[in-house]
Amino acid sequence: MGETSNNRAQIRPEPGSLTTRRSFIAAASLGAVSLYGLWAGIGAAPLRFWEQGEPVGDAMDMSAAGAGHEEHGSAQGPTPDEFRTMTDEFLKRYQQSDGSILVEPGPAAHSMAGMTMALDAKVAAHDMPGMTEQTSAHDEAVSPVDVFMVAQQWSFDPSELRLRTSTPYRFRMMAVDAAHGASLQLGRGSHIIRLPKGVLVERQLVFTEPGEYLLYCTVYCGEGHQFMNGKIHVA
Repeated sequence: MGETSNNRAQIRPEPGSLTTRRSFIAAASLGAVSLYGLWAGIGAAPLRFWEQGEPVGDAMDMSAAGAGHEEHGSAQGPTPDEFRTMTDEFLKRYQQSDGSILVEPGPAAHSMAGMTMALDAKVAAHDMPGMTEQTSAHDEAVSPVDVFMVAQQWSFDPSELRLRTSTPYRFRMMAVDAAHGASLQLGRGSHIIRLPKGVLVERQLVFTEPGEYLLYCTVYCGEGHQFMNGKIHVA
């Protein structure tokens, strides 16, 4: 009887034993993976496993807001200074008497044709391998209107846009000073665009519903991060 009792005592895990430590390590690892998944879901993870430019968000909400999309990033496109100059020209062409930026087909869009064609040629010459463009039959029949936007600490420029429903727009965006993100709020979900520093990123959108859409940065970029937002008015 005494011998059996001793044997049982020998196989009982003691506090701090290897088995206990393994259980603690496994639980901690699972918690870390879950937390990283949460960070990745909001675009704040320090490392990301999806391909650059991949849309993240609720596909149903994107569709309801009229989002067809075309996106690609070019590591050999315009420099931040060149893109800043292009954006300044874009703002000058579309600025209204009240100071707002109204982007729609018309004379202003035609006047931008030379600059956008030059940019298209530069991007096409250095397209990143493995990237594909997605266009619909409607997009092929109607050329998109370009929207230039600079992301910088701590603002989007322009920060307020006025767009039209049923018009295909090609957003051409660049973070010029640090990595940023652009989340376009679409109903219950959002459409997240990653903006690595100095990389031209494009996204084609068609808004079918009028309304006001919030744009905000998704990557912490310093003490003024919480103020980095903008609005898109669709009428």
